[in-house]
Amino acid sequence: MSEKPLIFISHSSRDGELANVLKEQLELLIDVDIFETSDPKAIPPSEEWLKAITQKLDKAEALIVIVSPNSLESTWVHWELGYFYKRNASTTQDLKVFVGTVAGQPPFPSIQDKQVKSLNDNNELKFFLENIAKHFEQTLSDGHLDKAVDKIMIVAPLHVSDDSAVEKLRD
Repeated sequence: MSEKPLIFISHSSRDGELANVLKEQLELLIDVDIFETSDPKAIPPSEEWLKAITQKLDKAEALIVIVSPNSLESTWVHWELGYFYKRNASTTQDLKVFVGTVAGQPPFPSIQDKQVKSLNDNNELKFFLENIAKHFEQTLSDGHLDKAVDKIMIVAPLHVSDDSAVEKLRD
């Protein structure tokens, strides 16, 4: 039996609820494993967390980056993205970076060349999930996809209330 492909979700811990729901819904939609550090079971007690994170990044076939005012301030999101890009540069494997944003923020400089989809817009979120499934050569049923979108939309922030964060994201 072959191992399932692994997706790593890079996010700020302050966006953990969104990352958790995205993980749960993707695992219901497609046959993949997903690692994200806000899952309480992601790293067992007494395990070295940096070692666990780098092992998962080394194994991941795709990276999902959740862009928000919180992730802009997160050293770890930038570090995980850089680590994954460095790995991507040294392999012939088809590694992908999928970028989901909240409230329409543009991505930070290291991912400005990526097509970005909104995680709080029904149509864009649906397209985002479909493209992840397509990368792993899987198809989604409309009924399951619609349920997943509805559940993710419940936790995706509807707007950015911190004007200074909005300005930082524009820079």
